[in-house]
Amino acid sequence: MLDSKAVQSLKEQQAKLQAEYAELVKNYRPGYPKMQQVQAQLDEVEKNVRGAIEGSKTRMDTEYQGRLGKQKGINTQQA
Repeated sequence: MLDSKAVQSLKEQQAKLQAEYAELVKNYRPGYPKMQQVQAQLDEVEKNVRGAIEGSKTRMDTEYQGRLGKQKGINTQQA
């Protein structure tokens, strides 16, 4: 499902990076190399979260369509 362990793990990683970024921004400007590094990591994690969610949606839709086809077949046999 959408709240799979992989998505949950990515969201935890995202929260840690957001907290790290919030701490760094107190002392540094966005152009500072460490800030850029953390932002790049955060961007990558956010991309992975979106990908994992889209993958889950695709799997659920495929499963739904398969079950729907199976049900239609059963209904046809009963008619």
